[in-house]
Amino acid sequence: MNQPRFLLVLAMQDNVLRAALVLRDLRIVASAKQTFQIDAGAFDPGEVWYKMKKVVAACFDIGRTQPRELLACVLLGDERAWCVWQDNAGETDSAGFFDADAFAVPARFREHDALLCAGAGRAWLLWNLSGAYVLPQDALPAWRAHAAQSNLALAEPRGCDAARENCFGTIRARSPFAEPLAIAAVLAETELAADGAALAPDEWIQRAAARVYANTASGEK
Repeated sequence: MNQPRFLLVLAMQDNVLRAALVLRDLRIVASAKQTFQIDAGAFDPGEVWYKMKKVVAACFDIGRTQPRELLACVLLGDERAWCVWQDNAGETDSAGFFDADAFAVPARFREHDALLCAGAGRAWLLWNLSGAYVLPQDALPAWRAHAAQSNLALAEPRGCDAARENCFGTIRARSPFAEPLAIAAVLAETELAADGAALAPDEWIQRAAARVYANTASGEK
């Protein structure tokens, strides 16, 4: 039986989506990427979710990887993409804003229909993957400052201790994930490059993996 040996890193940075399989020594053994369209500072979060699933499937195929070989998943993203979404009885409506300090939520959203959720791109991906509307506790002040610039009241995500196990839930078993997978961390670029360094795409992936592997190692001792 194949033993867990890969960390799956999913990244949404600028208008590029990436999936990578990373070993404990931080070697990237497989990766795939796609871009999504930005038009006049707006994008379609539905396209992001659709293409991320295709990127993950391609990464699994390139790495010839079975779900049972995955240790966990980590999400990585920058702050430039901001998503707003509403789930009405299983029908999701969403809108995306790119690199904007202020945004106007489209009139089709109605506060009384269902909770109106929002967050950076990684929060949108987390919600699609696990159903969790969660942020690390120390990220809530920045979320509140950004949300205050919208034209509708937004439901605040649940805050949690990012170091706590199962804080971000588990990826649900659906294509391309054949079985549940723990989400170990949801990271912002600023957490990985405090020195402001400009990193190559693989370096972002490796830094995210290093953070998770270090936490895993400390928990195994």
